[in-house]
Amino acid sequence: MGTILLIIVGIVVGITILSMVVSGIKEFLSKAFSIVGRFPALFVLLIAGLFYFDRMWIPVVIYCVLYALKTKEVAEKEIENQALNRIGTMGLISKQEALGLLPGFSPLPWLTDAMYEKEHGSKVLDKEIEKGNLVLRNYNGTEFYCNEARWKDVQAEILNKTINTISEHINSWGFIAEDIRFNVIKEQYGYDTAVLVKVLTKKIFTQYMDKMLSGGRVFVEETEKERRTIKLYINKDVLSAKQQYIRGCDIIEKDDLAKIFGTNDVGEQKGIMNAITSHIWTGISYVFLDGIDDKRNYIWLNEATIKDHTCAKCKKIVRKLTQYGKEQYCASCLQEIHAQEDADEAEGKAVKRYISAPPPGVKIKM
Repeated sequence: MGTILLIIVGIVVGITILSMVVSGIKEFLSKAFSIVGRFPALFVLLIAGLFYFDRMWIPVVIYCVLYALKTKEVAEKEIENQALNRIGTMGLISKQEALGLLPGFSPLPWLTDAMYEKEHGSKVLDKEIEKGNLVLRNYNGTEFYCNEARWKDVQAEILNKTINTISEHINSWGFIAEDIRFNVIKEQYGYDTAVLVKVLTKKIFTQYMDKMLSGGRVFVEETEKERRTIKLYINKDVLSAKQQYIRGCDIIEKDDLAKIFGTNDVGEQKGIMNAITSHIWTGISYVFLDGIDDKRNYIWLNEATIKDHTCAKCKKIVRKLTQYGKEQYCASCLQEIHAQEDADEAEGKAVKRYISAPPPGVKIKM
């Protein structure tokens, strides 16, 4: 029996070792093929050289030198393409972003890093300035390589995208917050470019909203958001159409407002509710209640119905109360009352209990 177990263990260990060796060989071959396959023409020359030269080290050395030079050429070409593509798409790139451009994937990253010219992206664009194709411009304290004609077109595109975003947001949800983030460029364009575009969209937003405000198309409601005061620009017509879905409700949930007005932010929801009660509803007031039902939750409660949601025992305001006798109680207080009744009965005391409905088959005689 012991011999059989040893044989089985030996087989398992052998298979494990063999699989590790095979896996290692596969990984090695994959790596080797990716290296020699990157420049197949050079590999063909190496094979030819091995047959031509008597000393094998000569073609190997020549191959390694040519491989390193080709790696440098490819890496610098990739950086050059990145720099010029950025100019072609955005019309500009900051000096710092150009300096930080890196080559793409390489099977030998250490060789690529050792061979390519550092700051190559910036040097390529400096040559474009010498040719008169680009100029240096300073925006908000940051230097940019700039193709002015292309940058002018890009600014026009940003203007249209920003205004379209504003219009779509207001038409869909009835409002727009002044801290909205505009997605008008790709994230990979770099930090400096993103900051420049953010400044540009903010300027467009401010000018456009001032124009809408002066034309009476929106009004402003200020609200607290993340410990600061922001402005909500609200269209009264859209707001009037949307408020009908919550008008007259005893309780307005945060999820209701999120669905109707497209925001989960409590500050924005407060601003919307303030705008509705101030500009549309008359004679109706709502109170904001946080931590309702002892949960991390909040609601708006119609002030006229506060009594209907206030527990007779603990005086807490909850969504739902249970009628017990002449009073209404929250679930926890009702549990305490029943527990006390059980304790009193156990001591032989007379206890008056109430039912919310008669047992099945029992009719109440009026």
